[in-house]
Amino acid sequence: MAHTFLAFDMLRIPQATKDNIPNFWLGKFSNDQSRLLIDGYNEQRELVQPEELINVWLQWEEDPQAAFASLMDNSIEYTKDEMLAEFEKPESIWYSEPTDG
Repeated sequence: MAHTFLAFDMLRIPQATKDNIPNFWLGKFSNDQSRLLIDGYNEQRELVQPEELINVWLQWEEDPQAAFASLMDNSIEYTKDEMLAEFEKPESIWYSEPTDG
């Protein structure tokens, strides 16, 4: 399988992460702000994001491993083609208006 993307449920991302990680808000969010899109898995089915990054995100959690499992279990995985199709569907939370030029 080719490279994929993961859409994390924003409700599963700890508030402490949102409050304390300044570059968190530089990510790609769905139009309704319910999902955060990140690189998912590479061709070898390994997470593209370094484990250290996820550990930083979850550092304030009582049980970071359980929080990570919840985040992953509630994520949506997209292939590149699926993601591009979502960007083009007006009813999608990922819709991106076409630009001229």
